[in-house]
Amino acid sequence: MAQSDSGLPELVTDRPDFTDVATVVGKGVTQFESGWTYRNHGAPAGAFDRNTVPELLLRHGVSDRFEWRIKWDLGYTDTNYRDYATGQSQNVAGMSDIMLGFKRILVDQEDWVPLQTVVARLWVPTGTEAYSARTVQGGLSYIYNWQVRRWWFIRGSSGVDWLTTPSPVFSAAGSGFSPISGYTRDSGVLGSQSISSYFQLFERHGMFAEWFMLYHDPVQGSRSDHFLDYGWYSYITPN
Repeated sequence: MAQSDSGLPELVTDRPDFTDVATVVGKGVTQFESGWTYRNHGAPAGAFDRNTVPELLLRHGVSDRFEWRIKWDLGYTDTNYRDYATGQSQNVAGMSDIMLGFKRILVDQEDWVPLQTVVARLWVPTGTEAYSARTVQGGLSYIYNWQVRRWWFIRGSSGVDWLTTPSPVFSAAGSGFSPISGYTRDSGVLGSQSISSYFQLFERHGMFAEWFMLYHDPVQGSRSDHFLDYGWYSYITPN
C-alpha cells in the first residue's frame, strides 16, 4: 500500500470514476466507500432526473492480493420521468440489487508491464420491482494499472456483464412517456472498456480524466455509448 507524505497509509478507492483501481485494500483492512449521484437524461420525447444514494461498497482484505466485495451499486434510487408532449410525469423510487464479488491481483507492475487484477461479480435479486433484475447476474473485469511517476497513474479496464435490466412500460394512452403501467426485463451482454488518468497535484488534492465505452449486444439493436468524465478529489485527513 502506498504511503502519504505524512507516513500514513494512503487511502485508495475504486470511486469516483468508472475504472476500478487495480490494488486491493490489504490484509485485515475493511474499507467503506459511498456517494451520491444525480443524473439528468433528455430525449426528444421526454426526460428523466435520477438520484442514487448511498452507492455503498464494502471491501475486506483477506490477504495483500485478495479482497471480498459487497456492493450496493445504486442503493436507493429515485427517478422522475417527464413526457414533453403530454406534460405528464411520474416518480418511481425503490432499491437496487446487491452485488457480491472479489478482487484478485494477478501480476505486479514491472517497468512497463502493468499491475493486473481481475474482479468477478454476481448480482443477487434483492431490490424492489422497478430496479431489480429479478434474477442472478454475473460479470468480470480485467484491470491494468501503471504508476508512471509517484504523482501520475494510468489505469484501464475491460469488462463484460450478462445483464437483465428492468425497463419501464408506459400506457398506450400517451406518447411513450405517460404513466408507468409495469416493467419488462431486457436481457443482453454488456461489454465495457475504459482508460483513466490520475494526477496527484498536491499532497491532499488531485484530479482525474477518463474515457469509457459501453458496448451493447447487437441483438438489442443498440450502438455503443461513449463517455468522457473528469473531476477532482481531496483527502480530508492525511490517510
